[in-house]
Amino acid sequence: MYRLLQADTPIVDTRTLLRALQYATTYGYAVWLRPQDSYMASGGVAASGAVTSRLGLSGVPVSAETIALYTIFELVRVSGARVHLSHLSSSGVALVCQAKTEGLPVTCNVTINHVHLTDMDIGYFNSQFRLDPPLRSQRDRDAIRAGLGDGTTDAICPDHTPLDDEKLLPFTEATPGATGLELLLSLTVKWAREAGVPLAKALTRITTAPAGVLKLNAGRV
Repeated sequence: MYRLLQADTPIVDTRTLLRALQYATTYGYAVWLRPQDSYMASGGVAASGAVTSRLGLSGVPVSAETIALYTIFELVRVSGARVHLSHLSSSGVALVCQAKTEGLPVTCNVTINHVHLTDMDIGYFNSQFRLDPPLRSQRDRDAIRAGLGDGTTDAICPDHTPLDDEKLLPFTEATPGATGLELLLSLTVKWAREAGVPLAKALTRITTAPAGVLKLNAGRV
């Protein structure tokens, strides 16, 4: 199965995105999209909310993700394309559940950082916790965990973006990202214990489930 990757750059022109989805459908490609409205997220360095307001930082609202999700789902209805939604960070995961219930061919993942951390972990401008998408509220983290528990969310990814000197800069100037690969297994097990999820089921989120999204015969011992 071939895949068309959008990476972290939002496609602003929805007509271009629709044509890309139609092209992908014609050739049996899957399209990976990061749901983020570029205008709503423009200039933001942390999640909108009380923490961001207290620190005087520019915010990225949850609606930057949910607006993009609504748009993508409508384009999927029109095109019939199979879409994987990468790096969900908010309670918008409930919209994915609705889309799957409707029968839309969508899958999604979250990062291990968003499974455990919230905007409170920013503390006082700790650049180590500047991520993209940003860490969000406790409510959003609970929604992400609920999506993992009920099967809405297909996979957990490490979002492995190791950085060095880029993290020594002030929060607003630091490059978003964090190490994730080395901690993926242990943090997945930690989530399973806290959520009361059987270990075997939890491990599928980082093994067979991602392989299934990629249509690979892998992830099994």
